[in-house]
Amino acid sequence: MKNVKKVSVKAVKNREEELLSLFGPSKTNVPTESLSYIRKNPKRFVQKITEIYGLNSVVKWVGEKA
Repeated sequence: MKNVKKVSVKAVKNREEELLSLFGPSKTNVPTESLSYIRKNPKRFVQKITEIYGLNSVVKWVGEKA
């Protein structure tokens, strides 16, 4: 049997609230399903952003201070 790490409902909600902050003023229009997808598939989400904008842009953004 696999070792499955259980995450509390509170931790999930906190992550989804943090993800909402990515969307700025539009955060009230982000579907819950989208937040859940990003939370469950962060690697795929980042890979897709990298495909769209290019690795150089993503690396530049990550290196910049907010």
